[in-house]
Amino acid sequence: MNGLSRRFFSVDGRATRGEWWLVNLVVVIVLALIAIALMAQGGGYSLASLMVDQPLVAGVVGLVMWLLTLPVSIRRARDRRLSLWWLVAAGLFVALSAAVVRIADRADLEIAGNLLQLAGLFLSIFLFVQFGLLDSKDAPTGASLTDAAAPDA
Repeated sequence: MNGLSRRFFSVDGRATRGEWWLVNLVVVIVLALIAIALMAQGGGYSLASLMVDQPLVAGVVGLVMWLLTLPVSIRRARDRRLSLWWLVAAGLFVALSAAVVRIADRADLEIAGNLLQLAGLFLSIFLFVQFGLLDSKDAPTGASLTDAAAPDA
């Protein structure tokens, strides 16, 4: 149980690619089971319509997913020597993008909404490559939360 709680809830230390993938795999499986359970209740829901027709459910599921992956993402960012501001930017983007896209669509500025979604895609790809594909960088074992933002000497 101690290893499991460290993987999911601790922000201390570092995280390997394997830990990051394990946590995200568990979160995706849990989200898939929630979506299957909601679709099995009937009402003609598909996976795509759940997000549109049930924004509260989609918001709660998104929040749970974010909270479960945040600790391992903090550790992984520290392991990759990335500034934690990348995670803050991603969180703000997720929190504000839906509202900004709706405002842009209502103002007939579809290009602004499309550009915002494209920026989100690039941010997602960048973080996916950094956390899931690239090896760990050498960092001191006792690195603190602020060490990730310190410039290399």
